[in-house]
Amino acid sequence: MMSAIEENKIVERFQHSAPVDVTALAEALGITVWEDEELPANVLGKICQDDNSGPEWLDHEMYCSGLSTQEEVAANSLAADILMPRPLLTEHIKKWGTDVCVLARFFKGQTLQCGYASD
Repeated sequence: MMSAIEENKIVERFQHSAPVDVTALAEALGITVWEDEELPANVLGKICQDDNSGPEWLDHEMYCSGLSTQEEVAANSLAADILMPRPLLTEHIKKWGTDVCVLARFFKGQTLQCGYASD
C-alpha cells in the first residue's frame, strides 16, 4: 500500500496540464478503470471493489451523483482540487475570467466542480 505522500506525488505528476488525464492517473495509482455505458443518467461514475483486488475498506459501490450529502460535497471538492489544480485555474482565470462554463470546457469537468475550485 502506498503512503499518502507517495499518492500525492503521483497526483501532482498529472496536474501540469489540463485536462488531467484521469484514466492514466488512476492507473498510476494502481486503480483499474472500466467504462460502463449502462449507468443511470443521474450517475456520473462509480467506484467498486474488484472481487480479486482493491482496497479492503471498500465493501460496497460508491457513486458520483447529484446528491447533496456531506460526503458527496467533500468528494466533489477533492475531485475539483485534483482535476483543476490551483496554478492552472489561476492562470486560466487571469486569461479568460471566471465564467463557470468556460472553466468547465477548459478543464473538461462538470460545471458543479468549477464552483468548488473557484471559491
